[in-house]
This record gives sequence, C-alpha cells and structure tokens, in this order.
Amino acid sequence: MDSYLNSVELDPGWLVDRLRAALDDLRSGRSEHRGLGWVFLLMTPDQRDMVRRMQALMSLLEGHGTYVMDRVSVDSVPAAGRFRRIMHSRRNRKGLERAFQRAIGFDVKVRQYDLGQRFVSKVVQRAGMAGLNQVWDSAASLPTMEEIARPESWVDRVLAS
Repeated sequence: MDSYLNSVELDPGWLVDRLRAALDDLRSGRSEHRGLGWVFLLMTPDQRDMVRRMQALMSLLEGHGTYVMDRVSVDSVPAAGRFRRIMHSRRNRKGLERAFQRAIGFDVKVRQYDLGQRFVSKVVQRAGMAGLNQVWDSAASLPTMEEIARPESWVDRVLAS
C-alpha cells in the first residue's frame, strides 16, 4: 500500500495525460482493463501491477477467512447454514440492487470473494491445508490474480519447487 500511495501523482498535467492515454486505449480496443473500473485506466503500469497484487492478497485473505469460517462453523455454530445463505443472497442481488452494486463496483468485490474462496478450496483439495499454508511463507509465495483464477498454476509454481 505504501508503494502505491508513494506512486500517486496529483499533478493536473499528469492526470490529463493519463486520461488521454486511457481514452486512446479504449478507442483502439487494446484495453486489457475492462471490468476493472475507470480508475484503473488512469493508473500507470506500475500502479496497475501494485493494485493487482493487492487484489490478489485481498482475494486470498477473504477466501481463507470464508473457508476457515465454513469449516469451523459446521460443528460449532448451529445457525451457520442460515448465515451462509444470507451472506450469499446479499452478495448476489438481482435487478435494481444488482445494477447499483455494479455502479459502485461492489460486483468486483463479490467476484473477489468468490475467486478467493474457490482458490483456497481448490488448493486444499489438491495439496491439503499444509500445502495452502505455504502461501504465508514469503511474499514470493503469494498468488497472483491469474493464480487466484487458476489455483493449479499456484500449486505448480509454489509447491512443485
């Protein structure tokens, strides 16, 4: 987070340049940032990389928390099933509420929760909890957003070495 905040420019000229570059990317169809929000378009490549790493970490943390909560609550919390259903319904609204969630970017957050939970579950299925716990060994062991989406690639990279 410190790296990102230290890289932020508040110069109006820089902002105008970034806006022009973002519009050029969108017009040409070369933007690989669709679905990531308009602010992402204004970032430098280094800032985008930092944000992707933060998103991957947040997905991991949210997925790990959900995974652990689900596993611990099965025997300990009588209303755990009801709680899970309520959380799922709140994350997956329909109609106008869904449109509002998309407008404020909450749909990205929901997708982040889901991807993180899927990542943790798949890694535990393939490598057990001891394998997953290697994610905490070092910064190099943290998954990228691509690995969050494809857990087997994280397992191959980190656990195969």
